[in-house]
Amino acid sequence: MGDASEILALQDLFVSLCDGEWEHGQGITIENLDNPGWTIRICISGTKFENIDVTSTMTNRSDDDWIHVATARNGHDKFLQLACGPRNLAEALRLALSHLK
Repeated sequence: MGDASEILALQDLFVSLCDGEWEHGQGITIENLDNPGWTIRICISGTKFENIDVTSTMTNRSDDDWIHVATARNGHDKFLQLACGPRNLAEALRLALSHLK
């Protein structure tokens, strides 16, 4: 899948999760990290994915080439969380989407 395909798939996931309530809560966030890198958080509470449990996994190829994925809780909300190196955003999106099929 090319980078544009990940964006299109993320858009489709977002639309599929919008139910009049979910999108008003935690939703999906993509932010930069200062180490540098990216973080992706997808709230899966109240969705068909809320029972997914992803064991924390770290792939570390170099200081700038890494990816971490796990599910985590923050209060009542459950998230699929990913963090990755500065050039691993497309890879992280592919990984997130592979868990949410």
